[in-house]
Amino acid sequence: MRTFTAHRRAALVSEMSIATVACCVLALSATPASAEGNVDTTDPSAVAALVAIVAPDGSDPVDASATDSGFETSTPNATASIPVDPTQPIQVTTDIAGREISANIALPDGLDLTGAEAAADGTVVYPSGSDASVAVQTLESGDTRVQTIIPDRNATHEAAFGMEGFRAVIDSSGNAGFVQDGHEGAFVPVAAAWATDATGGPCPLATK
Repeated sequence: MRTFTAHRRAALVSEMSIATVACCVLALSATPASAEGNVDTTDPSAVAALVAIVAPDGSDPVDASATDSGFETSTPNATASIPVDPTQPIQVTTDIAGREISANIALPDGLDLTGAEAAADGTVVYPSGSDASVAVQTLESGDTRVQTIIPDRNATHEAAFGMEGFRAVIDSSGNAGFVQDGHEGAFVPVAAAWATDATGGPCPLATK
């Protein structure tokens, strides 16, 4: 399985989805005067509130319903199963260009994550007390967005996202995406990466 990898500096939120991969948000302001306003990235409610402030304009998350092993979300054209166990993949089925595609999205390796909890707005958060936390949202648009929240401005973190059964590609126009192995034309587009601090200000972001 090939993956796209993003390098992020500072306290950030990143994002990815089956129809998009995005990127990063600082959990505190980049200005020293605002440092005391940093976000507790181990608190699912605080993480969800931060994502709501800094994520690009677009669809809001839908509600997440608890199951025996995690959470489920549903829109008219997509469903997702989000496990409590961070070592298990997120299972997504969605309609892309009139074609139903299913995929397993693995959380980045090497993160010290604890079991998932759902915030009131439907954001499912895998907290970490010492590393980047992860927030998963099914959006009203049907996209499943996976965001990485880095806890402080001095952190440099690399997070690799991939989908089982898909390979990463970049077309002649420079657009990134995933192609499903063995299924001609099954292409999952990837949105451009973004990075901000907790106030919405831009942060450096390098990709490879």
